[in-house]
Amino acid sequence: MQEKSKSPFYPGQPAPVELFVGRAKEIDRIMVRGVGQIKHGKPQSLFVQGDYGIGKSSIAVYTSALAYKQSNFLRVYVTLGGLRNTIDVANAILEGIVKASSDQPDIKDFLGKYISEINLFGAVKINTKVLAEDAPNISTPASMIDFLGSVYKKINLPNHPIGGIFLILDEINGIAKDPQFAQLIKRLVDVNAASESPIPLLLMLCGIEDRLREMIENHRSVDRVFDIINIDRLSNAEVMEFYKTAFESVKLDNFLRKMKELGAIKNGASRGEYEFTFTLTPAYLRLISRIDGSLMRER
Repeated sequence: MQEKSKSPFYPGQPAPVELFVGRAKEIDRIMVRGVGQIKHGKPQSLFVQGDYGIGKSSIAVYTSALAYKQSNFLRVYVTLGGLRNTIDVANAILEGIVKASSDQPDIKDFLGKYISEINLFGAVKINTKVLAEDAPNISTPASMIDFLGSVYKKINLPNHPIGGIFLILDEINGIAKDPQFAQLIKRLVDVNAASESPIPLLLMLCGIEDRLREMIENHRSVDRVFDIINIDRLSNAEVMEFYKTAFESVKLDNFLRKMKELGAIKNGASRGEYEFTFTLTPAYLRLISRIDGSLMRER
């Protein structure tokens, strides 16, 4: 039985790294202007912007995986959806750091108090009470940089060097309206850049263009912080490549049979090909999710 999180047919989640297609130009820019500059000792800040559901989270997760594979970056993915203030943001970043670095050598003594359990599969259960108590202590730019710097020093060992920290802040829709959030991000970047030994930090925010505009309205200097990565719609060829790869990752024959029974696809006129008779909207993707779940139970 395939795990739900591994299914390619769950909308609203980043695409699995192994199914990611396209975006060559955007990926190259992130890897050169972002990861490449970090490797030369220059902290970088990127803002990945595009319409809702266009793939901002997917490209963030994919490029962080590349950075890990190529240069052993620590990957920290943090979702800020529903957060109300900068202390909530600090709490989320602290939790993300703990989960991302829990398997690193010599880190347990430093972060162990935040971990209540690590199961046989490596999943980390957070001690939320202790985490909430300590979050305010790293909610200022200076204290957050001190914390990130301490984490980096602990995990960047001679026999296990770390290329940098790839920190993704996703789903910023609500918190972007808070003027203190814009100030936190701007000061975080400034404090690190001005320090004697800057942390090799690649900070990536993901959001629609309006959210960046809100942050700039709340703090004009934010306009100078980010290198903007625009995410446009995939080409038709890239869309077809994704669905071909995704369908092949599950039982394609059974999937197509069930879709045909529902009248969603029909046989092609030649070569036994299939033609979709609907647009792949989120509603239909949720239908695919339910079908895919039944397929997984059959496996």
